[in-house]
Amino acid sequence: MSNLLPPAAKNFISAEYTARLAVAWFFAGSVTCIVVAILFVPSYILVSSELSYAEGALLKQSTDTSTKYASTLKEINQANALGTRLVRRDTTIEMTDVLKEVHKELGTAIEFVGITITRQSGGDPIIEMRGVATTRDELAHFVDRLKVNPYIADASVPFSELAQAVHTSFTATIRVRDGHKKVTP
Repeated sequence: MSNLLPPAAKNFISAEYTARLAVAWFFAGSVTCIVVAILFVPSYILVSSELSYAEGALLKQSTDTSTKYASTLKEINQANALGTRLVRRDTTIEMTDVLKEVHKELGTAIEFVGITITRQSGGDPIIEMRGVATTRDELAHFVDRLKVNPYIADASVPFSELAQAVHTSFTATIRVRDGHKKVTP
């Protein structure tokens, strides 16, 4: 039938047919894309919700991990402090032990009147002991006994306080030995 048409009309019909065919294919492709999009929207929503859930779980896990790390670090620091304290307890001298040793060295000839304990920064503790000795010889023997005591680093009495022969008032300066330098008795 197209043979009966003039060539110009034939060209027009051929162009119109091609245009209609292109529009039909374009319409079919659009419908296909819309159908595919409608079918993939639930999948997209599902994947995005799973992704956000996974991100939240990862964030929570990293927060838990950092919290566990912080608590573990705190426990390690506490254990180190306790270990240091236990080691220090073996190597340092308790002031009560020193005072017991000084009291033991007093004897009966020396009367204890008062005591002052000072600690210099970074230095050994210093005890200033006030008392009355029956004789200066007893005071000298007391100082000598303190000097050989393993808890005492040094003991001294001002020379002027040895001038009085009997009932000698004195202030003895006793420097406590650092715990790390402790000599075993």
